Amino acid sequence: MNEMDAVEYERADSDSSPICPCCLEIVESDEVLFCPKCGAPIDPVASMLPFEQILAEGYVWRRAGDSPRSWVVLVGIWLLMLPGVLLGLVILFGERSAWTGNLEGAGWSETVFLLIYGAVSALLVVKVTRNFLKRAGKSASDSANPA
Repeated sequence: MNEMDAVEYERADSDSSPICPCCLEIVESDEVLFCPKCGAPIDPVASMLPFEQILAEGYVWRRAGDSPRSWVVLVGIWLLMLPGVLLGLVILFGERSAWTGNLEGAGWSETVFLLIYGAVSALLVVKVTRNFLKRAGKSASDSANPA
């Protein structure tokens, strides 16, 4: 434990305020369920309440998209989003009816919804992959050039 960690540890011990488990920010109020700095759930109850559960799940998705830390997150996002991407491609390039221009059996609203779903899935896959590769490249260059 270095000197800076000891100072933070002592400060955290003397103050009874909760600490964010992700960014280690000291939260001023005991009644706050989420960190005001990074949005991470602080209280275990935060993921059990109906509305707060949505916010907690949103934090997980944002964290996976912004900074995927391992290849497991990358593969998980690909497995979750690949069906949406493929569905969007089928809708975009699939067989269309000569009369309506739509896919057989699908109305315009379904077609538009599925195209948007496919586009959002594709954007999420691209974003997570790009951030993962950027992070992997950064860590490789940091290990090659120790300061």
